[in-house]
Amino acid sequence: MKIRNTNEAYYYFKDIIKNRGGEVVAHIPSGYHRIIKVKFKDRYFYFYLIFQREWFHNFRNIYNVNSDACTIDLDILEAINKMGFIDRLVFINKDGDAYMVNPYQMYREAKMRGWIRKQRNGTVVVHYPVTKMLKLLTPKYKEITEYA
Repeated sequence: MKIRNTNEAYYYFKDIIKNRGGEVVAHIPSGYHRIIKVKFKDRYFYFYLIFQREWFHNFRNIYNVNSDACTIDLDILEAINKMGFIDRLVFINKDGDAYMVNPYQMYREAKMRGWIRKQRNGTVVVHYPVTKMLKLLTPKYKEITEYA
């Protein structure tokens, strides 16, 4: 299975939620990302969906941590934490691997361990190892055409 863009990642995530007994009640595009409101029973949760084609494989070499990492711009992560209503960040890659993490936990630990760096283009990014995130069980035997 190959997920090609944020739109396909959204429909993929929507199916994950449905299979877990939840319902997507609203979603708002936010640049290349999505803010998604989900209802589970009588409670509502907010997710910030990020489609990342590839995990950051060089994380192992740069930080000497035995894991690939997800990446988000520091200014976006700070804005999410400042908003205060996003419950979880959800990262989905092109292969359909999906992980989630508390945005404040990601920021706090990345800052403490020095997993924040400036890229060549000047953008400051935060890396977080996928081994520290909760892996979402993904729907089996789905073709990407079901999400397009």
